Amino acid sequence: MELKRTSWWPLALVGAFLAAHVVVPLVWGDIYPFTSAPMFRDRPAQYCNYHVFAPDGTELPQEDWLVQRVYDGNPVGYGVGVQPPAVIEQEFGVIHERQQIQEHILRQFKSSSTSNRFVDVQQLVFGPQKNGTIGLLKVSTWRIERPTP
Repeated sequence: MELKRTSWWPLALVGAFLAAHVVVPLVWGDIYPFTSAPMFRDRPAQYCNYHVFAPDGTELPQEDWLVQRVYDGNPVGYGVGVQPPAVIEQEFGVIHERQQIQEHILRQFKSSSTSNRFVDVQQLVFGPQKNGTIGLLKVSTWRIERPTP
């Protein structure tokens, strides 16, 4: 019984492909299919959810006010070629103060078709709790009035 000799070049190709997974991200950055796997490396400590309410108390669509969260696990600058909308949370984990939220909502009033005199914006801050879980840490609500022309 004679053993068949295999060619060495398929093994060399596999070895080159594996080596490229190390070298390419270090030299040129992320180039598909070679990646440095950046997902969740920013390790955010806190995050926010926002809700916008009309004067009668009904919740308005987050997308209309650009307060939805679009975090996909990748740090800013990484992604798959999709430009996210100009939401308030451009950097995940940043807790905005009242002034920043007010400026954002005032910009949305200018482009909005709503006739509401004001909206109430609710910010829910989530983060680590003392028992080791993630939960609600703080709720803030602000009334933001439509600018008069």
